[in-house]
Amino acid sequence: MRKWQRDAVAGNIDGNLNPNDIGNAFILPSSYIGSPRNMQEYIQDAMTYVRHYGRPDLFITFTCNPNWEEIQTLLLPGQQAIHRHDLTARVFKQKLKSLIDVIVKYSIFGITRCWLYTIEWQKRGLPHAHILVWLKDRIRPEEIDQIISAEIPDPLSDQELFDIVTKHMIHGPCGAFNMTSPCMENGKCKKKFPKPHTNDTITNIDGYPMYRRRSTENGGHTFTIRLPNFPNQVEFDNHSVKSIKYICKYVNKGSDLAIFEVQNINKNDEIARYQMGRYISSNEAIWHILSFPNHERDPAVQHLAIHLENGQRVYFTEENVLQRAFEAPKTTLTEFFTLCQKPDVFGQFAKTLVYGDVPRYFTWNKSSKKWEPRKQGKPHPSITGIFKAKTLGRLYTVHPKQRTYQDACRELQLLEDDNHWDLTLADTALTSTPNNIQDTLHRIRQTNQCQNIDYTPEMYNEALVLIEDLCVLISNLPLNHYGMPSPNRPATDLVNTDLQRENQYDHGSLATIIMNSEPLLTGEQKNIYDRIMLAVAAEQGGFFFLDAPGGTGKTFLISLILAKIRSQQKIALAVASSGIAATLLDGGRTAHSTFKLPLDVHNKPDAMCNIKKNSGIAAVLRKSSIIIWDECTMAHKYSLEALNRTMQDLNSNNKLFGGAILLLSGDFRQTLPVIPRSTFADEINAC
Repeated sequence: MRKWQRDAVAGNIDGNLNPNDIGNAFILPSSYIGSPRNMQEYIQDAMTYVRHYGRPDLFITFTCNPNWEEIQTLLLPGQQAIHRHDLTARVFKQKLKSLIDVIVKYSIFGITRCWLYTIEWQKRGLPHAHILVWLKDRIRPEEIDQIISAEIPDPLSDQELFDIVTKHMIHGPCGAFNMTSPCMENGKCKKKFPKPHTNDTITNIDGYPMYRRRSTENGGHTFTIRLPNFPNQVEFDNHSVKSIKYICKYVNKGSDLAIFEVQNINKNDEIARYQMGRYISSNEAIWHILSFPNHERDPAVQHLAIHLENGQRVYFTEENVLQRAFEAPKTTLTEFFTLCQKPDVFGQFAKTLVYGDVPRYFTWNKSSKKWEPRKQGKPHPSITGIFKAKTLGRLYTVHPKQRTYQDACRELQLLEDDNHWDLTLADTALTSTPNNIQDTLHRIRQTNQCQNIDYTPEMYNEALVLIEDLCVLISNLPLNHYGMPSPNRPATDLVNTDLQRENQYDHGSLATIIMNSEPLLTGEQKNIYDRIMLAVAAEQGGFFFLDAPGGTGKTFLISLILAKIRSQQKIALAVASSGIAATLLDGGRTAHSTFKLPLDVHNKPDAMCNIKKNSGIAAVLRKSSIIIWDECTMAHKYSLEALNRTMQDLNSNNKLFGGAILLLSGDFRQTLPVIPRSTFADEINAC
């Protein structure tokens, strides 16, 4: 494991930024088995199969059974399977190999193109394998019922299979039969049992088939057993047979975690995050001791480097520093170019290949760092000495932000040109007002009351500043990142653009709002107003709820609070969960754009706002005397938790929201569960 410190201070302009405030990053490399990067590589490799052969045809889960005869016969007197994890590991490994042979070598489902599996361990310690299989001949809808069944077998034709399914693959009872079942949640089975009866398998239901589950009237079977704590026998039918959803990512989802202690850890420390709650069962430990693989696949996937000229990754040591300084290391990409320059038959053939197809005909020699022609495989029909294997190539992903690769993408016609943007701007110039399109020339002509003024370099520069302000506001990136010239502005202006926006309010207008609005406050509104202003003056942080259904004067009160604080030369940040609500607040913006929340924040319980610690919006958040979030009940609770973690990080303060004052407003009585009151109950001052 290596310790890496990211160059987080590259954008440090004044030289006073403390690198310790940015944080050190500790990563688990992909070579560490089971690490997130290791699992991500297997996911990408699986997607390589998908890219070449389409979606997998079969997903098979193979689970270890401690009652297997091969295990039971080798136990010593008085032993159980839990006492001999070496036995369960060895037997499971052998049976898994036999299963793969039955599928691949004996082609019981047809000829296979490729396959892969991943081993996982249940919390009780038994291993199971998730297997994906791609077949040469796709399974037709009418063939599904010959391969997969979600029904109770006929005991008269296959008693052994009937016993296995009824013992291991039945869900329940739950629902009306047993409301205390662990699967019950809010009066419903969270596994969505019982399943509906259907006489035929239906495909293309959200990408997954709905398997045939016939009722007894249409040929289905049932069985009856007596369960513990049930006075009567319970009859099961095809409603209760278990099924599972599966995708490439699920196969490589990684090990289970169990969080058993809450503690503060470095958010950039992947090693600590991986170890927190990580446990290894005795069987998994034995598996690693015996050097059994966690993953296997066929065919192999060759990882192919992608980089610019002299942009390959270089590892320096004291011994090789001079050599690396004068000679860049060879990569699969540089040697592909070298291979194509060879005058022999192999070089000429390599010129006809795209980079990703090279591993089919050439092998990568890790020692000599060069491509060598394959000695085995399917002979080329017209070129002697060329053999084709099943190995697939996978290029490492290039992030869209790396704009240096755009020329290649345009050459491959993978990107659209700017024509549609030009048409949009031309249409806007005809239909929108100058104010809406930020017409700098029009504004200056109006200000100087002279229509003869023409464009100047200063106007052009001002327009670039305005555009860059929008870029920083939306993506936190400067204008030159998008291929446009940077404006000529002091370097500090870019950082302080957001601060300037929050300090541009007309104090005369603010004073008028305060003078006209304060006398109109009701007694309850006055109480809330005074309490919040007292908290702002104390600068000790706080957390307030403003519970106000529609039509009760909530916006009126918030507007007055914003005006009062801003009139004191302080920053009051106004956001709302929706664009409509944001337009009702002076200077209001949506929470997603202001806090840079992930679009899929509802799927990320540990999300952080995409705000750099040395950015302009970070400075605004640190200097804000109050943050007002209107219609917060429309936001997911993970959004609030993401803001809480981000504010703590920006302020280097473990208090709630980093010690800032936060006012959440909305109708809490109708959407109370959205707000995590239980999380913050000790610091809530409800109004």
